[in-house]
Amino acid sequence: MKRDYNSTTNQHIKGMLVGREVYYCQTSVVEELLKADENQDTLYELENFWYYRLDLSDGEFIGDFEDLEEKTTEVQIKLDNMEALKDDGADNLDDQITALEDDLRELESYPDPEASEIFEWWLISDHMARKLKEKGQVIWDDYGCIWWGRQTTGQAILLDHVISMIAEDMEILQGMPNSWEERN
Repeated sequence: MKRDYNSTTNQHIKGMLVGREVYYCQTSVVEELLKADENQDTLYELENFWYYRLDLSDGEFIGDFEDLEEKTTEVQIKLDNMEALKDDGADNLDDQITALEDDLRELESYPDPEASEIFEWWLISDHMARKLKEKGQVIWDDYGCIWWGRQTTGQAILLDHVISMIAEDMEILQGMPNSWEERN
């Protein structure tokens, strides 16, 4: 079922979630902390800061190092299966085998990862940090604070796709078992 994440009711629900879990924009504070000598390399060491983006025959791949290893294994298995089918006399597999071989070479070359572009830093709750980290978002936990490196800007946080995914996982959207529809 296709869910309307931005219906009036769901925007209200996601607004309550953001209001409860996302506290303050602290971009200038975090940027000053990151400029400090002792924090020079902190940003580049954060989980989910680096990711890989590759164009493969079955579509674009985006993920971290573990995802890259998993995708490499998946492509190798597909290639092995295709080659076994060809050995058993199956025809017209040459193009598919060539595409999989190209994908495997691309994956195994371990191209340089890309850095996440962070536009804003938000002070958030422990709960929201766990949820955002699960969704591949950049989180910095230090100085007794937890900050989310938001990779979008120019719209209300409740409209971010990652917030919709978290609300759906929590089953709090309209018509879901834990819906917050009736809350004021």
